Amino acid sequence: MTRKGQLGIQFHWVFTLIGGILFLLFFFVLIRSVLHSDQARTTRELSFDVGTIIAKAPLSPDTFSVADVPDATYRFACEQDAQGGVTYSYVRIDNQSYEDTGLRDIAVFSPATVRGDQLFTATATWQAPFPIASMVLLSNNRTRYVLVGLPQVTKRFVDQGNLGGFNILYVGPGGVSSVTDEGFDRYRFIYFGGYTAPPSAFLTARNSALVVHQDPDGETGTLDFHDSLAPGAPSPPGVPYAGEAMLAAAAFTDSYAAFRCNMAKAEGSLATAKKILLDRLKAILALYDAGNSAHVPDGRCQADYLRGKALIEAYPSPGEESAYNAYVQQGNLRELEDIDSRLVTRGCPRLY
Repeated sequence: MTRKGQLGIQFHWVFTLIGGILFLLFFFVLIRSVLHSDQARTTRELSFDVGTIIAKAPLSPDTFSVADVPDATYRFACEQDAQGGVTYSYVRIDNQSYEDTGLRDIAVFSPATVRGDQLFTATATWQAPFPIASMVLLSNNRTRYVLVGLPQVTKRFVDQGNLGGFNILYVGPGGVSSVTDEGFDRYRFIYFGGYTAPPSAFLTARNSALVVHQDPDGETGTLDFHDSLAPGAPSPPGVPYAGEAMLAAAAFTDSYAAFRCNMAKAEGSLATAKKILLDRLKAILALYDAGNSAHVPDGRCQADYLRGKALIEAYPSPGEESAYNAYVQQGNLRELEDIDSRLVTRGCPRLY
């Protein structure tokens, strides 16, 4: 009887111990779940707040602004499907902290990650040469942009785009070797001319470069992306550009894929812009056909309207890089600008 009583007491303590462990485990899981839920809610709110800042940026065109945000690492992404359409576009802190359509219609050109407690934004209007879309340029004070080229070229690029608030270092031609690493999160080298490898300290995957080959007009040319400065990293083929905004967009995006994805959004506005312009030109040309020149006093303008209409109709559709490159190289953009200038001089309604 004594032995049986001792065994009963031992089993009693075993079950008590197991029950205590299970209770502590349940309590631990409950606390962990609450903390995780609270953290997930906080990160979702932060991502939403940053998304709101970006969404509001196009409402203030051609302006630079600084926004204070909670200290975190914000990641930006833009993804495309096989047909080139944008499927996801978002800002997030972790996998639970984003809504994948919040920035779907906004072209955001930025580094892949922005760490810190401040966001720098500027909104540029893409004109090529008629207004097509608004582009949001985004960065922070921990990303340095090294502009390499003649002072009159690099200063013009910054001044025309109202980009002076970004963290920019100006370097003259041949001065890349003098650049030193000052501890920023990443460096992006923007070359206006030929590429010269920066010092070895910068030849890492976190740094990148863009080489700008400008045409004589200073508004068009081609872009060479170097997504990584690590030795042996591949680079995609040259991309044609037109307009200061498109050049700035490439400068602030540290990967070719992100640039193309966000340009697909901007180019999505092209069809609408073309339709508006063509409808307007048809209405103007109808005045000539009706013999009503009250609003188009100079008869010479008719030929300019007809030529401008043909050039706008021939403007390449989004994603047709080869056709777009040929359109640029044929001087069609410059001709549109010349036509618009002549119309203004003659007192006729503008082309766009």
